Amino acid sequence: MNTFVRQILLPVILSVALLSPLHAQRIANLSTRTQVGTGASAPIIGFVVEAGEPKQVLIRAAGPSLSTFGLNGLLNNPRVEVFDSTGKSIANNDNWTTASIGGATTFTTVGAFPFTSGSRDAALIATLPAGSYTAQVTGVGTSNTGLALLEVYDVSGPARLINLSTRSVVGTGGNILISGVVVAPGNAARKLLVRAAGPALSAFGLTGVLADPTISVLNSESITIAGNDNWSSGSAAALSAASTRAGAFAFTSGSRDAALIVDLPPGSYSVQVSGVANSTGLALVELYDLTTDNPPTVSVAASVSTTDTLSAQPAIFTVTRTGPTTAPLTVYFEVGGSALPGIDYRSLPASLTIPAGATSANLSLTPLPKDISVGITPNKTATVSVASG
Repeated sequence: MNTFVRQILLPVILSVALLSPLHAQRIANLSTRTQVGTGASAPIIGFVVEAGEPKQVLIRAAGPSLSTFGLNGLLNNPRVEVFDSTGKSIANNDNWTTASIGGATTFTTVGAFPFTSGSRDAALIATLPAGSYTAQVTGVGTSNTGLALLEVYDVSGPARLINLSTRSVVGTGGNILISGVVVAPGNAARKLLVRAAGPALSAFGLTGVLADPTISVLNSESITIAGNDNWSSGSAAALSAASTRAGAFAFTSGSRDAALIVDLPPGSYSVQVSGVANSTGLALVELYDLTTDNPPTVSVAASVSTTDTLSAQPAIFTVTRTGPTTAPLTVYFEVGGSALPGIDYRSLPASLTIPAGATSANLSLTPLPKDISVGITPNKTATVSVASG
Protein backbone atom coordinates (compact mmCIF):
# COMPACT_ATOMS: atom_id res chain seq x y z
CA MET A 1 0.00 0.00 0.00
CA ASN A 2 1.35 3.35 -0.96
CA THR A 3 1.25 6.11 1.63
CA PHE A 4 -0.44 9.26 0.38
CA VAL A 5 0.77 12.68 1.44
CA ARG A 6 -0.61 15.76 -0.24
CA GLN A 7 1.04 19.04 0.58
CA ILE A 8 -0.59 22.39 -0.02
CA LEU A 9 2.06 25.04 -0.56
CA LEU A 10 1.10 28.55 0.45
CA PRO A 11 3.32 31.13 -1.22
CA VAL A 12 3.68 34.48 0.52
CA ILE A 13 1.10 36.79 -1.01
CA LEU A 14 1.29 40.50 -0.18
CA SER A 15 -1.73 42.43 -1.31
CA VAL A 16 -2.45 46.03 -0.37
CA ALA A 17 -5.93 47.54 -0.35
CA LEU A 18 -6.81 51.20 0.06
CA LEU A 19 -9.38 51.71 2.80
CA SER A 20 -11.48 54.67 3.80
CA PRO A 21 -9.03 57.23 5.21
CA LEU A 22 -9.08 57.88 8.96
CA HIS A 23 -7.99 61.43 9.51
CA ALA A 24 -6.00 61.89 12.68
CA GLN A 25 -4.71 65.20 11.35
CA ARG A 26 -7.38 67.67 10.31
CA ILE A 27 -8.70 71.19 10.49
CA ALA A 28 -9.84 71.37 14.12
CA ASN A 29 -11.42 74.83 14.20
CA LEU A 30 -12.83 77.32 11.71
CA SER A 31 -13.82 80.82 12.79
CA THR A 32 -14.79 84.24 11.43
CA ARG A 33 -14.74 87.63 13.15
CA THR A 34 -17.00 90.06 11.40
CA GLN A 35 -19.42 92.96 11.78
CA VAL A 36 -22.99 91.75 12.32
CA GLY A 37 -25.66 93.84 10.65
CA THR A 38 -29.33 93.36 9.90
CA GLY A 39 -31.11 91.95 6.88
CA ALA A 40 -28.66 91.26 4.04
CA SER A 41 -25.83 92.52 6.27
CA ALA A 42 -26.24 89.63 8.72
CA PRO A 43 -23.20 87.38 8.23
CA ILE A 44 -23.75 83.90 6.81
CA ILE A 45 -21.13 81.27 7.51
CA GLY A 46 -21.00 78.02 5.58
CA PHE A 47 -19.11 74.82 6.37
CA VAL A 48 -18.94 71.30 4.93
CA VAL A 49 -18.67 67.95 6.74
CA GLU A 50 -17.01 65.43 4.41
CA ALA A 51 -18.47 62.00 3.66
CA GLY A 52 -18.26 59.55 6.55
CA GLU A 53 -19.88 58.96 9.91
CA PRO A 54 -21.78 61.86 11.55
CA LYS A 55 -19.56 64.50 13.14
CA GLN A 56 -20.13 66.29 16.42
CA VAL A 57 -19.39 70.02 16.22
CA LEU A 58 -19.46 72.92 18.66
CA ILE A 59 -20.76 76.18 17.16
CA ARG A 60 -20.34 79.46 19.03
CA ALA A 61 -21.23 83.12 18.47
CA ALA A 62 -19.15 85.29 20.78
CA GLY A 63 -20.13 88.90 21.38
CA PRO A 64 -19.88 90.13 24.99
CA SER A 65 -16.96 87.80 25.81
CA LEU A 66 -14.79 89.50 23.19
CA SER A 67 -14.42 92.44 25.56
CA THR A 68 -11.74 90.46 27.44
CA PHE A 69 -9.57 90.83 24.30
CA GLY A 70 -9.80 94.63 24.31
CA LEU A 71 -12.35 94.80 21.47
CA ASN A 72 -15.22 97.27 21.48
CA GLY A 73 -18.35 97.94 19.46
CA LEU A 74 -19.42 94.37 20.21
CA LEU A 75 -22.69 92.60 19.45
CA ASN A 76 -24.38 92.62 22.87
CA ASN A 77 -26.66 89.61 22.43
CA PRO A 78 -25.85 87.26 19.51
CA ARG A 79 -28.09 84.44 18.38
CA VAL A 80 -26.83 81.57 16.23
CA GLU A 81 -28.98 79.38 13.98
CA VAL A 82 -27.83 76.40 11.89
CA PHE A 83 -29.43 75.35 8.60
CA ASP A 84 -28.93 72.25 6.46
CA SER A 85 -28.44 72.28 2.68
CA THR A 86 -32.23 72.49 2.10
CA GLY A 87 -32.51 75.64 4.20
CA LYS A 88 -34.20 73.85 7.09
CA SER A 89 -33.35 75.16 10.56
CA ILE A 90 -31.85 72.29 12.56
CA ALA A 91 -30.43 73.98 15.67
CA ASN A 92 -30.30 77.39 17.36
CA ASN A 93 -29.23 79.08 20.57
CA ASP A 94 -29.59 82.44 22.24
CA ASN A 95 -27.67 82.70 25.53
CA TRP A 96 -25.49 79.64 26.10
CA THR A 97 -25.64 77.24 29.04
CA THR A 98 -23.55 74.22 29.97
CA ALA A 99 -26.51 72.11 28.84
CA SER A 100 -26.52 73.69 25.36
CA ILE A 101 -22.86 72.76 24.84
CA GLY A 102 -23.01 69.21 26.21
CA GLY A 103 -21.25 69.81 29.53
CA ALA A 104 -19.03 72.14 31.51
CA THR A 105 -15.76 70.80 30.04
CA THR A 106 -16.61 71.08 26.33
CA PHE A 107 -14.91 74.45 25.76
CA THR A 108 -11.73 73.27 27.48
CA THR A 109 -11.70 69.97 25.57
CA VAL A 110 -11.68 71.67 22.15
CA GLY A 111 -9.38 74.51 23.19
CA ALA A 112 -11.98 77.29 23.07
CA PHE A 113 -11.60 80.37 25.26
CA PRO A 114 -14.16 80.48 28.12
CA PHE A 115 -17.39 82.45 28.14
CA THR A 116 -18.33 84.35 31.29
CA SER A 117 -20.99 82.48 33.25
CA GLY A 118 -24.40 83.93 32.45
CA SER A 119 -23.14 85.95 29.47
CA ARG A 120 -25.32 86.54 26.44
CA ASP A 121 -22.92 84.78 24.06
CA ALA A 122 -24.45 81.88 22.10
CA ALA A 123 -23.24 78.29 21.76
CA LEU A 124 -24.61 74.87 20.86
CA ILE A 125 -23.38 71.37 20.13
CA ALA A 126 -24.78 69.35 17.23
CA THR A 127 -24.15 65.97 15.59
CA LEU A 128 -24.23 66.46 11.82
CA PRO A 129 -24.16 63.91 8.98
CA ALA A 130 -22.05 64.58 5.91
CA GLY A 131 -23.22 67.59 3.95
CA SER A 132 -23.25 71.37 3.63
CA TYR A 133 -24.44 73.66 6.41
CA THR A 134 -24.82 77.36 7.07
CA ALA A 135 -24.87 79.22 10.36
CA GLN A 136 -26.31 82.71 10.64
CA VAL A 137 -25.56 85.18 13.43
CA THR A 138 -28.07 87.88 14.24
CA GLY A 139 -28.50 90.32 17.10
CA VAL A 140 -31.34 90.10 19.61
CA GLY A 141 -33.18 93.19 20.82
CA THR A 142 -32.86 96.82 19.79
CA SER A 143 -29.05 96.96 19.99
CA ASN A 144 -28.69 94.27 17.36
CA THR A 145 -25.52 95.18 15.47
CA GLY A 146 -21.85 94.96 16.35
CA LEU A 147 -18.69 92.90 16.15
CA ALA A 148 -18.95 89.12 16.73
CA LEU A 149 -16.90 85.95 16.35
CA LEU A 150 -18.48 82.81 14.92
CA GLU A 151 -16.61 79.53 15.55
CA VAL A 152 -17.04 75.92 14.44
CA TYR A 153 -15.04 73.33 16.41
CA ASP A 154 -14.44 69.69 15.52
CA VAL A 155 -15.47 67.76 18.67
CA SER A 156 -15.52 64.11 17.54
CA GLY A 157 -15.92 61.78 14.53
CA PRO A 158 -13.48 60.74 11.77
CA ALA A 159 -14.99 62.89 8.98
CA ARG A 160 -13.25 66.21 8.33
CA LEU A 161 -14.42 69.81 8.22
CA ILE A 162 -13.28 70.62 4.69
CA ASN A 163 -14.69 74.04 3.83
CA LEU A 164 -15.47 77.34 5.56
CA SER A 165 -17.08 80.30 3.85
CA THR A 166 -18.32 83.61 5.20
CA ARG A 167 -20.40 86.19 3.39
CA SER A 168 -20.28 89.53 5.15
CA VAL A 169 -19.71 93.24 4.75
CA VAL A 170 -16.01 94.15 4.77
CA GLY A 171 -15.23 97.39 6.54
CA THR A 172 -12.00 99.14 7.45
CA GLY A 173 -9.73 99.05 10.48
CA GLY A 174 -11.16 96.71 13.11
CA ASN A 175 -14.12 95.89 10.86
CA ILE A 176 -12.26 94.04 8.12
CA LEU A 177 -13.26 90.38 7.68
CA ILE A 178 -11.06 87.94 9.63
CA SER A 179 -11.36 84.15 9.38
CA GLY A 180 -9.33 81.80 11.55
CA VAL A 181 -8.26 78.21 11.03
CA VAL A 182 -6.53 75.77 13.36
CA VAL A 183 -4.61 72.80 11.91
CA ALA A 184 -4.54 70.00 14.49
CA PRO A 185 -1.19 68.45 15.52
CA GLY A 186 0.34 65.98 13.07
CA ASN A 187 3.39 65.40 10.90
CA ALA A 188 2.38 67.16 7.69
CA ALA A 189 1.02 70.49 6.50
CA ARG A 190 -2.49 70.87 5.11
CA LYS A 191 -2.95 72.43 1.69
CA LEU A 192 -5.65 75.11 1.64
CA LEU A 193 -7.26 77.07 -1.16
CA VAL A 194 -8.19 80.52 0.14
CA ARG A 195 -10.45 82.83 -1.90
CA ALA A 196 -12.03 86.25 -1.45
CA ALA A 197 -14.87 86.90 -3.87
CA GLY A 198 -16.08 90.45 -4.47
CA PRO A 199 -16.80 91.24 -8.12
CA ALA A 200 -17.72 87.57 -8.73
CA LEU A 201 -20.72 87.93 -6.40
CA SER A 202 -22.45 90.19 -8.92
CA ALA A 203 -23.21 87.12 -11.00
CA PHE A 204 -25.45 85.92 -8.14
CA GLY A 205 -27.52 89.11 -8.14
CA LEU A 206 -25.81 90.64 -5.12
CA THR A 207 -25.19 94.38 -4.97
CA GLY A 208 -22.83 96.61 -3.01
CA VAL A 209 -19.99 94.10 -3.47
CA LEU A 210 -16.37 94.77 -2.55
CA ALA A 211 -14.80 95.92 -5.82
CA ASP A 212 -11.21 94.86 -5.12
CA PRO A 213 -10.64 92.45 -2.20
CA THR A 214 -7.18 91.47 -1.00
CA ILE A 215 -6.17 88.44 1.12
CA SER A 216 -3.47 88.14 3.78
CA VAL A 217 -2.70 84.89 5.66
CA LEU A 218 -1.02 85.40 9.04
CA ASN A 219 0.50 82.87 11.46
CA SER A 220 0.03 82.86 15.25
CA GLU A 221 2.79 85.49 15.58
CA SER A 222 0.87 87.85 13.26
CA ILE A 223 3.48 87.43 10.52
CA THR A 224 2.10 87.49 6.98
CA ILE A 225 3.01 84.23 5.25
CA ALA A 226 0.93 84.54 2.06
CA GLY A 227 -1.15 87.14 0.26
CA ASN A 228 -2.89 87.97 -2.98
CA ASP A 229 -4.60 90.87 -4.71
CA ASN A 230 -6.19 89.91 -8.05
CA TRP A 231 -6.15 86.14 -8.48
CA SER A 232 -5.00 86.17 -12.12
CA SER A 233 -1.73 87.78 -11.03
CA GLY A 234 -0.74 84.50 -9.38
CA SER A 235 -0.76 81.00 -10.82
CA ALA A 236 -4.13 81.30 -12.53
CA ALA A 237 -4.11 77.80 -14.03
CA ALA A 238 -3.34 76.12 -10.69
CA LEU A 239 -5.95 78.23 -8.90
CA SER A 240 -8.59 77.42 -11.50
CA ALA A 241 -7.82 73.69 -11.23
CA ALA A 242 -7.92 73.83 -7.44
CA SER A 243 -11.24 75.68 -7.48
CA THR A 244 -12.75 73.08 -9.79
CA ARG A 245 -11.48 70.25 -7.60
CA ALA A 246 -12.91 71.90 -4.48
CA GLY A 247 -16.29 72.50 -6.14
CA ALA A 248 -15.96 76.29 -5.95
CA PHE A 249 -17.58 78.55 -8.55
CA ALA A 250 -15.21 79.95 -11.16
CA PHE A 251 -13.73 83.44 -11.15
CA THR A 252 -13.75 85.40 -14.40
CA SER A 253 -10.32 85.72 -15.98
CA GLY A 254 -8.80 89.08 -15.08
CA SER A 255 -11.33 89.83 -12.32
CA ARG A 256 -10.24 91.59 -9.14
CA ASP A 257 -11.27 88.70 -6.90
CA ALA A 258 -8.40 87.27 -4.84
CA ALA A 259 -7.18 83.68 -4.34
CA LEU A 260 -4.13 81.73 -3.24
CA ILE A 261 -2.96 78.23 -2.29
CA VAL A 262 -0.96 77.82 0.91
CA ASP A 263 0.53 74.91 2.88
CA LEU A 264 -0.11 75.30 6.62
CA PRO A 265 1.78 73.21 9.20
CA PRO A 266 -0.04 72.45 12.48
CA GLY A 267 -0.87 75.69 14.28
CA SER A 268 -3.24 78.67 14.35
CA TYR A 269 -3.70 81.07 11.43
CA SER A 270 -5.89 84.00 10.43
CA VAL A 271 -7.10 85.02 6.98
CA GLN A 272 -7.77 88.74 6.65
CA VAL A 273 -9.87 90.18 3.83
CA SER A 274 -9.87 93.94 3.26
CA GLY A 275 -10.56 96.30 0.39
CA VAL A 276 -7.79 97.91 -1.65
CA ALA A 277 -7.49 101.64 -0.83
CA ASN A 278 -9.78 101.13 2.21
CA SER A 279 -12.75 100.29 0.02
CA THR A 280 -15.75 98.54 1.61
CA GLY A 281 -18.51 96.23 0.47
CA LEU A 282 -19.96 92.74 0.53
CA ALA A 283 -17.49 89.86 0.12
CA LEU A 284 -17.28 86.09 0.45
CA VAL A 285 -14.17 84.51 1.97
CA GLU A 286 -13.69 80.77 1.42
CA LEU A 287 -11.25 78.20 2.81
CA TYR A 288 -11.06 74.76 1.19
CA ASP A 289 -8.99 71.85 2.53
CA LEU A 290 -7.31 70.31 -0.54
CA THR A 291 -5.13 67.88 1.41
CA THR A 292 -4.95 64.31 0.15
CA ASP A 293 -4.41 62.10 3.18
CA ASN A 294 -2.48 58.86 3.00
CA PRO A 295 -4.99 56.08 3.73
CA PRO A 296 -4.20 53.13 6.00
CA THR A 297 -3.38 49.80 4.33
CA VAL A 298 -4.14 46.13 4.83
CA SER A 299 -1.79 43.28 3.88
CA VAL A 300 -2.00 39.49 4.07
CA ALA A 301 0.96 37.06 4.20
CA ALA A 302 1.42 33.33 4.84
CA SER A 303 3.04 33.15 8.28
CA VAL A 304 2.84 29.30 8.26
CA SER A 305 3.31 28.58 4.61
CA THR A 306 2.74 24.81 4.23
CA THR A 307 0.42 22.09 5.48
CA ASP A 308 -0.58 18.57 4.40
CA THR A 309 -3.37 16.04 4.82
CA LEU A 310 -1.56 14.17 7.61
CA SER A 311 -0.50 17.24 9.59
CA ALA A 312 -2.43 18.54 12.58
CA GLN A 313 -0.95 21.98 11.99
CA PRO A 314 -3.00 24.20 9.65
CA ALA A 315 -1.43 26.79 7.43
CA ILE A 316 -1.80 30.37 8.71
CA PHE A 317 -2.42 33.60 6.85
CA THR A 318 -1.76 36.73 8.93
CA VAL A 319 -3.77 39.84 8.04
CA THR A 320 -2.14 43.10 9.17
CA ARG A 321 -3.36 46.70 9.11
CA THR A 322 -1.66 50.08 9.46
CA GLY A 323 -3.20 53.27 10.76
CA PRO A 324 -5.61 53.85 13.66
CA THR A 325 -6.81 50.80 15.61
CA THR A 326 -9.54 52.42 17.69
CA ALA A 327 -12.30 50.54 15.81
CA PRO A 328 -12.57 46.95 14.55
CA LEU A 329 -11.83 46.46 10.86
CA THR A 330 -13.47 43.81 8.66
CA VAL A 331 -11.33 42.62 5.74
CA TYR A 332 -12.76 40.72 2.75
CA PHE A 333 -10.78 38.15 0.78
CA GLU A 334 -10.31 36.69 -2.67
CA VAL A 335 -9.11 33.06 -2.74
CA GLY A 336 -7.18 31.43 -5.59
CA GLY A 337 -4.61 28.77 -6.43
CA SER A 338 -4.78 25.18 -7.66
CA ALA A 339 -6.12 23.80 -4.36
CA LEU A 340 -9.91 23.80 -4.22
CA PRO A 341 -11.99 24.89 -1.22
CA GLY A 342 -14.30 22.14 0.03
CA ILE A 343 -12.20 19.49 -1.73
CA ASP A 344 -8.61 20.07 -0.73
CA TYR A 345 -9.22 22.28 2.35
CA ARG A 346 -12.06 23.55 4.47
CA SER A 347 -13.72 26.54 2.85
CA LEU A 348 -12.49 29.87 4.20
CA PRO A 349 -14.82 32.61 5.47
CA ALA A 350 -15.45 35.53 3.14
CA SER A 351 -14.07 37.98 5.68
CA LEU A 352 -12.10 38.36 8.90
CA THR A 353 -12.39 41.09 11.54
CA ILE A 354 -9.32 42.60 13.17
CA PRO A 355 -10.49 43.60 16.68
CA ALA A 356 -10.29 47.14 18.03
CA GLY A 357 -6.87 47.77 19.52
CA ALA A 358 -5.23 45.05 17.41
CA THR A 359 -3.08 45.41 14.30
CA SER A 360 -3.46 41.85 12.98
CA ALA A 361 -5.52 38.67 13.04
CA ASN A 362 -4.94 35.13 11.74
CA LEU A 363 -6.83 33.11 9.17
CA SER A 364 -6.37 29.31 9.34
CA LEU A 365 -6.39 27.00 6.33
CA THR A 366 -7.05 23.36 7.30
CA PRO A 367 -6.57 20.58 4.69
CA LEU A 368 -9.25 17.89 4.29
CA PRO A 369 -8.29 14.21 4.75
CA LYS A 370 -7.95 12.08 1.60
CA ASP A 371 -8.01 8.39 0.74
CA ILE A 372 -4.36 7.33 1.12
CA SER A 373 -4.83 4.27 -1.10
CA VAL A 374 -4.83 6.30 -4.32
CA GLY A 375 -1.14 7.14 -4.12
CA ILE A 376 0.87 10.32 -4.27
CA THR A 377 -0.60 13.36 -6.01
CA PRO A 378 1.09 16.63 -6.97
CA ASN A 379 1.40 19.50 -4.51
CA LYS A 380 -1.17 22.26 -4.77
CA THR A 381 -1.21 25.94 -3.85
CA ALA A 382 -3.73 28.21 -2.17
CA THR A 383 -3.53 32.00 -2.29
CA VAL A 384 -5.42 34.62 -0.29
CA SER A 385 -5.46 38.32 -1.20
CA VAL A 386 -7.38 41.32 0.06
CA ALA A 387 -10.45 42.15 -2.01
CA SER A 388 -10.43 45.62 -3.56
CA GLY A 389 -12.53 48.38 -2.06
